[in-house]
Amino acid sequence: MKKLLLTLTLTAAVTIVTQAQTIVSPKEVATIEAITETGLKIISGPKGQQRDMEKFKALFLPNAQMGGVFYKGDSSFVRITTVEKFAERNGPAYAELGFYENVLGCASSGSGTWQLLSRPMKPAMVKMAK
Repeated sequence: MKKLLLTLTLTAAVTIVTQAQTIVSPKEVATIEAITETGLKIISGPKGQQRDMEKFKALFLPNAQMGGVFYKGDSSFVRITTVEKFAERNGPAYAELGFYENVLGCASSGSGTWQLLSRPMKPAMVKMAK
């Protein structure tokens, strides 16, 4: 029974890695910085450009979570979501409205947590930044 469970677990892991490799190139996931750059390239683009959210999801481990700090007036709040829900909700919105994001800073805690400080940009800001 233990051998069967181990075999099924390894098979599932190999399947997940194989599926991810067919969507993203090894260069796109070679480093944390490359993964960050690839993710931002996927979600950034002009109004009307479809986002490849399947490729975006392939950048993350299964059940990965994302969080963001949002500001409204004098207060702020944190929103935690799964990568799947993020892709489902934001992919269509980014395509409909246009969305760009750039990196302000990155840090790794060494415990598997990657912190990205980024800023959404309006399309006019992107043209000025180039």
